[in-house]
Amino acid sequence: MASNEEIEESDLASKPTKDKFTRNFDPIWENGECTLVLNESLPQAERIKLAFDVPELLNERRLLTKAEVESTGYTELEPEKTYWIKGLSGRYPGAIRMSAPWLKEQGLLQRLAPLREKLLSEEFKENLASKSVSSGWSLKKNGGRFLLGLTEKPTYGWNTIQLGSLSLNAEDLDAQDLIVKLTEIVSEATRLVIPDIDEMGREDRWHQKASLTIGSRKNHVYTNIQLNYTKEGENLKESLKKFGGVHRDRQNDPTVLTALVSLSHPSEDYFAGRFNVTSLHLTATLLPYEIILFPGRFFHCSTGTGEYSVPRGSPFRLPPPDPELIPPLPEGTEFMRFVMPLWSSARIMKPELKCLNEHLYSSIGEGIFESKAHQYEWMMRFYIVNEPEIRFRIGDKISSEAGSGRDQLLQAYHVTQLGESTAEIARLASAFPRNGIPENYIQLFGYTDEETGKFVLPDKEVAVKTLHALTKSTSNFDSYFKEMTDLNNKIGTSSPATPIHAERRRLREIAAQSRSVKSSRKQNGDSDSESDDYSSSKEVKNSNAKKGTKSTAGPAHLENERPRRLAKLNASNKPRNNNESESDSDTEDTRIDFRPLKLAEMMDKFSEAKIHPLGNKDLTAAIVAIGIALKSLISYTMSHAQPKGDSSKTSEKKSKRVATVDLTQEDKKKYKTDSRTSTHDGKEKVASEKELKESYDSIEVDDGNLDEEYEIEAIVGKRPTRSGQSIYLVQWKGWGPEWDEWKMSKDLKHAKDLVDVYERQCTKWDEDANMQYDDVNSEEMEMQQISPLSLVATDLEG
Repeated sequence: MASNEEIEESDLASKPTKDKFTRNFDPIWENGECTLVLNESLPQAERIKLAFDVPELLNERRLLTKAEVESTGYTELEPEKTYWIKGLSGRYPGAIRMSAPWLKEQGLLQRLAPLREKLLSEEFKENLASKSVSSGWSLKKNGGRFLLGLTEKPTYGWNTIQLGSLSLNAEDLDAQDLIVKLTEIVSEATRLVIPDIDEMGREDRWHQKASLTIGSRKNHVYTNIQLNYTKEGENLKESLKKFGGVHRDRQNDPTVLTALVSLSHPSEDYFAGRFNVTSLHLTATLLPYEIILFPGRFFHCSTGTGEYSVPRGSPFRLPPPDPELIPPLPEGTEFMRFVMPLWSSARIMKPELKCLNEHLYSSIGEGIFESKAHQYEWMMRFYIVNEPEIRFRIGDKISSEAGSGRDQLLQAYHVTQLGESTAEIARLASAFPRNGIPENYIQLFGYTDEETGKFVLPDKEVAVKTLHALTKSTSNFDSYFKEMTDLNNKIGTSSPATPIHAERRRLREIAAQSRSVKSSRKQNGDSDSESDDYSSSKEVKNSNAKKGTKSTAGPAHLENERPRRLAKLNASNKPRNNNESESDSDTEDTRIDFRPLKLAEMMDKFSEAKIHPLGNKDLTAAIVAIGIALKSLISYTMSHAQPKGDSSKTSEKKSKRVATVDLTQEDKKKYKTDSRTSTHDGKEKVASEKELKESYDSIEVDDGNLDEEYEIEAIVGKRPTRSGQSIYLVQWKGWGPEWDEWKMSKDLKHAKDLVDVYERQCTKWDEDANMQYDDVNSEEMEMQQISPLSLVATDLEG
């Protein structure tokens, strides 16, 4: 197989012209090794921009020479070579490419060949589509992506980690054997190229947290597998949807590299494309039977997929696969691009009792483990790690009876509740010590083998290692995890920067408007005339009912209350119309928001609040009014940079409280009002918290939008909290001011540059206000010669 270096530069008409680039990471070569060093001078917004600006040359549907790749500022991944990332305390593996010849030498390619044949068979692909949830909907939403393993909802909480639809049907798909063999091969390959993967406390963490890694017993790294199918002639964005372009996998464990397994079956005229880690400016051609390790939380994408842009016989085409190296597939196998990412989820590597669905403890959950014995070994590890919490939750029901461990896990799970504080539960559970005797745990998790009828005990060594790991300090791994997380934050946010509350408000408003239209038509008795929208929506609803589609509307007692709340909120936020009558405007709130405004805007504020220039006969009253306005303006301006406890913040705190408490009280009233509903006999009952959550989530939460990107455009406000930490008002790029949200400073690590810009502006406002205040006090004010509005205008311009 020809390498990029073997292609002569003379075959190209174009020549590289660039010789200097701005990169997120600068490649430093020393003794044949490449170390990628972060460019600290770049702001985060610029780093994201560089990651999304993929050079057009990488979209070429042909092979590229090394010189061409270098002309884009990217580095071609060479096989069997580690590309390191420099951190604060050392360097860590950043990317590794394992070639087909190397995999064959290690005896891994021969084990991958039968898996490739099975995964590309028509029978398996048909079963895959039929067993996925709501097959038609799933294909429309996910395209050719199928998840094997566990799914996790986008937020922490109760029952948020569970088996995916394909794992629930693992037996029908014969997926258990596939998961076991694939995880065993890839984890073995990973350990070969990163022999010290268990260092930095990672193996101890696997025992200490009872990490839920799937498949083979030997796999202590990967928690999920995704199958990505792209037919020839199909666009990547059609087949992979939102993952077809530049993206990052924000839920991945930052200390573990994602493994991309390439098992494509291209035709002679089809180019499988390139894979690019755009944050690191690394690229590689996707060849069959290759594995690429890369940091999944960095931006990455595939490019150049499609029909070759050069004719047959060109040196810029891949030669036919060597049958001695690449085992041929059965005749008639469909040509397609096929890759499989395997990754480690940060949450699944440290599962909590309340987060795991109970079917993981059942026979259904066995499908993601190597065997039933392996499943019970994990349950035993999980029990040992969480024993204090289990003893706290079930109290007197704790038992040492043989085989009762699984039932105790279920009992503890069933008493978990929504909204529990993890820290508080840990504090209360700390009063309950572990038993600490390995023999006790293996007896608890013994089970009866259905075939032999014998009582089988888990491996005692597993319990011993778990208990021993719990005595070790986690500081080594914690510092490593923090260092890698901070590095990821500099590239892009590690948490979903999504205006969740704003989006929910929008969805509620749409739902409320729709319900308001229907209710008004019913009251007016015109539902049969001039009601095209209502009729069409009714027809859609009826057609959905015939198809068995679930309704997304919430319970009636919630629906009735939302329009009233929204109407009240909309009325309070509605801007005044110039044509409104005087009587209407008299009922509006005349308070003024004395934030720094342009002079014209401040005049409009005065006009709306009915503050007008007054003559000399009312001069005394004017002086008092203007004095109060000026004092409020100066106090607000000075308050931004003042330390906690400064008296100048009093007015800001009060004004901020007026703006936020109303909304907070509305949210509180929502549960007090909505939690009561009428029964058939007219009596009221209290709806459970779970019902409330489900009713809201039914129209507000969409797992499909988990990786949708939102960018912070600016920080536009700040206020203190009782804890002493500041919270900032975030303005989202592409969203109006009505979607601005308050965020804690700890949630804005990825936007530190924008926070710094705002803090510098606050400091400037403070300096200007101090100078302004001094000038006012030092000058003698001759009020007979100065009109009130000109005084305010002078101060504002200053």
